[in-house]
Amino acid sequence: MPSDDFWMSQALQEALKGRHRTYPNPWVGALLVKAGRLVGRGHHQRAGEPHAEALALRRAGARAKGATLYATLEPCNHSGKTPPCTLAILRAGVARVVAACPDPGSREGGGLAFLASQGVKTGPWALRAEAEQLLAPFLFSVRQGRPWVLLKAGMTLDGKLATASGESKWVTGPEAREDARRLRGECDGLLVGAGTVAADDPGLKPAPGSPFFPQRFILDPKAALGMGPQVFSQRAKPWWLVGPGATASQLRAAERKGVKVQRFSERGLDGMMLQVMGFLGSLKLRRLMVEGGSQVLGACLRLGLAEELALYIAPKLLGGQDSLAAFGGPGPESLAQARKVELSPAEPMGGGFKVSGRFIKG
Repeated sequence: MPSDDFWMSQALQEALKGRHRTYPNPWVGALLVKAGRLVGRGHHQRAGEPHAEALALRRAGARAKGATLYATLEPCNHSGKTPPCTLAILRAGVARVVAACPDPGSREGGGLAFLASQGVKTGPWALRAEAEQLLAPFLFSVRQGRPWVLLKAGMTLDGKLATASGESKWVTGPEAREDARRLRGECDGLLVGAGTVAADDPGLKPAPGSPFFPQRFILDPKAALGMGPQVFSQRAKPWWLVGPGATASQLRAAERKGVKVQRFSERGLDGMMLQVMGFLGSLKLRRLMVEGGSQVLGACLRLGLAEELALYIAPKLLGGQDSLAAFGGPGPESLAQARKVELSPAEPMGGGFKVSGRFIKG
């Protein structure tokens, strides 16, 4: 008979069908197996719609009675936009439940503890490391109260974003820019500094056909932007994140445009960035892409607010100490303070290459 790990690996593949489409919910897969045969499967498709377990139970019908349920995340035991999955499992007569990893937001001991109390057999966690890798942004954001942060930058070989005069269009080529737009559509939040908006007037849209359209956030500590940039006139309005110096007339102008405004008490970039992360956590953002500019990227790096990195490196050299570095602001005083990254294999892209990886903690 196939093992629990075998069936859970199939459930993880099922979960991938909903990848990046279910924010703020996790992407979850579920299988129902009876007498060594698959009798039902499902994956969560988008927030507000049935969970993976409910879909698998629906497809299995009467065959769910006496079956084993494999779920990539512990079944929920609380009501939200949908009823608790634990109650549906009990009604269907499922005999055993195996999950890959615990629900970080579980209440009163979680769904498995409740099911066990009702006489349902529960197995040990199966393929937990693989499931937690898949769900890393969701698990992190629930546990830490802020989004998982991906830093993205397009740069020259010597790590420059722009010339000394601020010219940055275009450092990278069309292939790299299109890949970055695809990456936007795999996040539920996008943060960019006011300086970048003023200099480049970006649309900040994901690639066509992307799984998600992220919320956009314009970080403007000095409230220096007017409402002229194109992003403020789009149908999907961004958030304008301003410091305490924003005037009443500026706030009224934003309100007339339909732009959402959040005001923070901190004036400095570092202090405001920490407040912003708490605010984004309150919105239940899971994966935030920070696109720049130099000072914003540098602040995230300096404050230890980044978990992931994507660098698009063009086959060009700018040189010059006045050219704009990708990660600006004050740097560390010793090499021991450098952030280390576990890199994925580099990808050739448009004559240059893409370097990505996850920051190593500690």
